[in-house]
Amino acid sequence: MAIASTISISFTMIIFGLILMLFLSLFQASTKIGDQVELLVFLKDNVSAQDINGLVGTISNMEGVSSVEYVSKHDAWEKFKKYFQSKINISDIKNPLPDTIKVRTKGPDYIAGLSKVISQFPQVDETRYPQQLLNALNVMVQRITLIGSLLLIGFALASLVVISSTIKVSVLARREELEILELVGAEPNFIRMPYILEGSFIGLFSSLLAIFFFIFLSIFLSFAIVNINPPWSFFWPLNTSLWILMCFIIVLTGTFIGFLGSFISLRNVGKFSVTKDF
Repeated sequence: MAIASTISISFTMIIFGLILMLFLSLFQASTKIGDQVELLVFLKDNVSAQDINGLVGTISNMEGVSSVEYVSKHDAWEKFKKYFQSKINISDIKNPLPDTIKVRTKGPDYIAGLSKVISQFPQVDETRYPQQLLNALNVMVQRITLIGSLLLIGFALASLVVISSTIKVSVLARREELEILELVGAEPNFIRMPYILEGSFIGLFSSLLAIFFFIFLSIFLSFAIVNINPPWSFFWPLNTSLWILMCFIIVLTGTFIGFLGSFISLRNVGKFSVTKDF
């Protein structure tokens, strides 16, 4: 019975983990796109090199800034000409580009606030960033979080029903042992405890089996699709921190559901005859 329960719960936790991996992968992708967004700071004409260096240092020390790159108007114009010289004639055009500071942030949530603060500096003419893209990303992240949370909660409840039913079948298979314990006057908690521990252990062991499944799945997908070599294949498609988070959630959820399912299926022990009423 324990083997059948473990197999049943393992399949349940694998499906739970697949939903969780899909949710985390979409969240990781949206965050990575947001991290690539730059805040462009266009400077006014005739700003001295000393003032530019001071501004770069000030921006570098601001909260939420991960990197700062200064691009002079001369360098920007040379790159522009190199890219477009074979397509259009720009030899007679005066350099129209301004000195620019490119700001990378630690997350898309920082960009709007930094843009507002940096635009107040006297050396700054204008700040720009892809606001529509960030708004679309924020909407997508909110929807992913909502849909993913609903799916995970729904499937956790379904897993609870499966595990509770599985434990109840296990209790029924041992009803003679329970009846003997009741007849000799054993306390209800004394009868419940071994089954609750068993349910928790089955949930924990099933979660570990599900994690092994995801390790093999990640290795297979990494070789079959993107040809990544170990050790990174153990974590694909998630990064290391999200992979550890996923494993932690699966183990914690599986163990808790095993405990709760056992507790629910045994809540009536001691209130009436196990043999007649289970």
